[in-house]
Amino acid sequence: MQNKKLVLQQLFNNAETSRAEIARQLNLNKSTVSSIYDELNEDGFIEGVRQGESTSSGGRKPHLVRLNRNYGYVASFNIGTSYMASMFNYLNGEIIQYNRKPIEKFDILNI
Repeated sequence: MQNKKLVLQQLFNNAETSRAEIARQLNLNKSTVSSIYDELNEDGFIEGVRQGESTSSGGRKPHLVRLNRNYGYVASFNIGTSYMASMFNYLNGEIIQYNRKPIEKFDILNI
């Protein structure tokens, strides 16, 4: 489970990346990353972007992926003493909507 969180973090922090790059960055076995990658792909968390360039020593071109921004979203709320703020983001952190409104009378039941 910890490795899956680390892979998701790498996907979140990089606009696009490959399995090999994730394995290199996290110092994990490529087969471990591939297994997690396949699970995330099956669940719809990631989407293919393009084929990358091969290294100077040759080899296969990497398949670059990113978080699937349309998979879901995150809703967050902040209630202060004089305002209420809400923000909705795609999984990649992109803001969908942000609102901040004053609260005239702080009544938690009405809020």
